[in-house]
Amino acid sequence: MQDFFIEIFNNNINSKNIYPKNYDLIEFEGIKIAYPKEQISFLKKNDNIILSCITEKDKANLSKKYNFLYNKNTDSEILFELYKNHKNKSFEFFSNKFLFFKFNLTSKNFILARDKIGFNSIYYLQKNESIIISSHIKNILDNTDSQLQDNKDMIDKF
Repeated sequence: MQDFFIEIFNNNINSKNIYPKNYDLIEFEGIKIAYPKEQISFLKKNDNIILSCITEKDKANLSKKYNFLYNKNTDSEILFELYKNHKNKSFEFFSNKFLFFKFNLTSKNFILARDKIGFNSIYYLQKNESIIISSHIKNILDNTDSQLQDNKDMIDKF
């Protein structure tokens, strides 16, 4: 999985909106979503937005095991169905390198999961009603005016 940067924001955030050419920008219901379309699969299902990525090997294995259509179902469709049926246990089905982000438009809650081995880091910034997720902290710093601070409580829990 390559580097990624996902931004979900309302129209009030002070975002610089600087995205590479391979990014898609989707706007609806007062929310904008920017993500790398070649790397990340997008799905809007009911009140949920799913952004995800899995390896071809995992996609092939899951397609066989759960009768997904390998060429027709996107990564996000597969992960959404797995999550709907298995909740957090669904992440145990992946061998390595995956990303799952589910954002509920009504509640504004989100779930973010990444491969347990940690091949790639994941960083996020939640500010007001906006979320920025990235594989590099530099992407967050370059695209916002936010001053980041260590969360001492989370460091102690680690």
